[in-house]
Amino acid sequence: TITRRRSKILHSLALFSIIFLFLYTFSYSQEKISEEIILSEGALTDEQFFGEYTYRCYTGPPFRENIFQVYKGEELVYQSDIGYAYWLGEEEELFHPGDDITGDGIPNLVVMYSGGGNSSFNQSCYVFSLGDQFRLIQCLPEGKFVDINQDGKLDCIAYQPGFTFWHACHAGSPLPQIVYEYCDNEYLLAPALMYQPLPKEEEMNQIIEEVKNRCARAGQKVSFNRFSKS
Repeated sequence: TITRRRSKILHSLALFSIIFLFLYTFSYSQEKISEEIILSEGALTDEQFFGEYTYRCYTGPPFRENIFQVYKGEELVYQSDIGYAYWLGEEEELFHPGDDITGDGIPNLVVMYSGGGNSSFNQSCYVFSLGDQFRLIQCLPEGKFVDINQDGKLDCIAYQPGFTFWHACHAGSPLPQIVYEYCDNEYLLAPALMYQPLPKEEEMNQIIEEVKNRCARAGQKVSFNRFSKS
């Protein structure tokens, strides 16, 4: 009996593996077909040159999705997955495509991505190094680039999506900010740059009163536990 059970389990696992492999192969082939359709039948919607590098973005059928490519000379060095929307990132009066934002003297390219909708949770940005050796430095959450500590390297202020639907609907979910700084050829979380002083007592009291008033107008009861500063 035990032998038969083991045989059935092994048979089920083998069948599951075959089905999974088939579905994975089919999905991959469909994606490759979609990529080929976009590149062959779609329109070149953006093309820009940065020294020996070329950036191209295509929009194509069946759903007007995007693919972007980066060439070094005639060599394709990077091709994105299919996405809802890609575009080159820049901050007016701070940086433009092809500027050095990491402080290492090498031009960079920032490509923004949106998965659609109006949420920051499904957006990101790709940071590339356009040096002698092409490199994808990192894919970061969508945010804005600023030089917080004035060291000549742009830091990325992004949002932490881990609190989505935490005691709230999607639109009301908390969006705590996080900061990345460029260090040792990559972007790392920067706790020192995320530090914020505690609000003053009068500011806290004002915030609490505003929340109480909003809850009262909505007919909701609310209570607060105040913790004294240590």
